[in-house]
Amino acid sequence: SLVVRRLVFNDAFLKIDHFKRETQFHENKYKKKSILLTQKILDSIGNQNANYELKDVSILMFLSKSSEDINLITKAIKLLLKHTKIPSDQINGIGAQLMRLTYILDQPDLGLKILQDKELADIFKSSYPKLILMNKLMTENRYEQVIDLFEKFLVQYNDTKGRKDNKFIFPHDQFVLVSIALYKMNSKEAFDKMVNIMKSIKIRRLEFVNTSLTRCFALAINQKEPEYGLKLVSKFDNLNVALGFNLSIIALSRMGFIEEALKIVQNVIDTKLDPDSSKFEGRFFRTTIKILDEQIKSCKFIESVNGKSKIKFDLLKSLIDNDKRYLKFDIQDLCQKPM
Repeated sequence: SLVVRRLVFNDAFLKIDHFKRETQFHENKYKKKSILLTQKILDSIGNQNANYELKDVSILMFLSKSSEDINLITKAIKLLLKHTKIPSDQINGIGAQLMRLTYILDQPDLGLKILQDKELADIFKSSYPKLILMNKLMTENRYEQVIDLFEKFLVQYNDTKGRKDNKFIFPHDQFVLVSIALYKMNSKEAFDKMVNIMKSIKIRRLEFVNTSLTRCFALAINQKEPEYGLKLVSKFDNLNVALGFNLSIIALSRMGFIEEALKIVQNVIDTKLDPDSSKFEGRFFRTTIKILDEQIKSCKFIESVNGKSKIKFDLLKSLIDNDKRYLKFDIQDLCQKPM
């Protein structure tokens, strides 16, 4: 099977490292004021009046150490949303910061609860807070929850009115994590989930398509669904053509369509070879040729047909070897790249 190691976005991409630095800064600057600030917010919550500013909540967030602190902050945000008009850019920012806090304090379950709280829906309209939480779940190998979160998001995406109101954009970076989670699950259930997700995706161009789609393709092959794998190759318009040829050869080989696979091999060989062995043009994964070779040897064709295929394959393989037409990385390596 085509194996992939765990892979997630790093702290810099998610601005977790920046959040940690801010925490240190706020601890030095506001440590003595933290008790007074906490009491001020507690009193306001008790009286149901927002007698504090968003800035106060932000300071308290950087001073938080526990789930109790997070719960206090969520109550404070709810009260602010109810009684004050917060600019949209600040609303989006507070949602991301809250998810970073649950990330750093190792509270993903609380993060899930907060994210699904309808009273806090306004601070989670952006896809970024969800990405932060999904990434945390990935680090804990909680693949099904990563996929479930994404599927809920897709419902919002497919609601035309919601898309118009929220200027909703397809979450390409989230799909990177979903493709890894689906692949890591590597089960019939994961395959079925992938099929449903793909049905819901209406866009024709996918960012990070070469890696994300290849992981989904690998899942289909591992689950003995090469027909579906072949369908995936034409799902998005911006998949690298030569990469698409490699995936098609693998799928057709697994389906037993050896002649069709050999025609594509010839097509790739006829393509101008890029001198850079990290570029797809005119090149093959070693796995592509290995799978085709295995299938030719294992197929129980009429002897004369199989014999012709073997002769043709050997001839093409010698051209590939002589011209050094192998990529410097294999399909598994591509699947391990984040983007």
